[in-house]
Amino acid sequence: MSMRRVRYGALNCTVVEADSEQRPDRLAVLCHGFGAPGDDLVPLADELLAHFPWKHRVRFVFPAAPLSLDEWGMPGARAWWPISIQSLLSAFERGETDVLKDFSPQELPAVRDALDLCCSAALEDAGLGRDRLVLGGFSQGAMISTELALHRAERLAGLILWSGTLIRRPYWTQQAELTPPLRVVQSHGRQDTVLPFVTGEWLRDLLVAGGHDVNFLPFNGPHTIPMPAFEAAAHLLDAD
Repeated sequence: MSMRRVRYGALNCTVVEADSEQRPDRLAVLCHGFGAPGDDLVPLADELLAHFPWKHRVRFVFPAAPLSLDEWGMPGARAWWPISIQSLLSAFERGETDVLKDFSPQELPAVRDALDLCCSAALEDAGLGRDRLVLGGFSQGAMISTELALHRAERLAGLILWSGTLIRRPYWTQQAELTPPLRVVQSHGRQDTVLPFVTGEWLRDLLVAGGHDVNFLPFNGPHTIPMPAFEAAAHLLDAD
């Protein structure tokens, strides 16, 4: 297995693949969640490369979000945009989950464009087109991945959304209808206290209404990635 650090565009990335001498035929860009280190999801590549027979086909890229949370008292933690977790949890406790639907952080367009440039540079490095890109992430990483996939409105190899949510409802609704059908793996825990289960259902319903093929995997658990969601993502990476 090969692991290296690369800067694609403005984002520092960890690149993992089974054999750096063999050209991949698929690129998986997976984005971490709020408050995690930039290499938080890298162990997933280790597991996938160790246990699945198609391992030589996929190159994994794990971009580190641009915002450092060191000044928030969270050394090593990063974010795609700032979030007041306490304010969010307080709103949920008051039953105000709908606040997420139209949430549109002012930093999002710039961060989306940074991730877009990162993906373009990584695809060029791999010698692949957008139709060979599987994009995804966990929590806030799932949100930025959905935003980019719908904004580009191009055919991708797949979209992986672990514990994501609907935000920017008007724009995402419009773009979901304009985007060529995507194969989506989406999971969400029924006991998720960070992003309540209903927020995942909103996202699923929007994508289905837009004509996308969503493999929705609810599970009894918290804000995490369960094994069935991990395995479903692996099968999506192997799909043609």
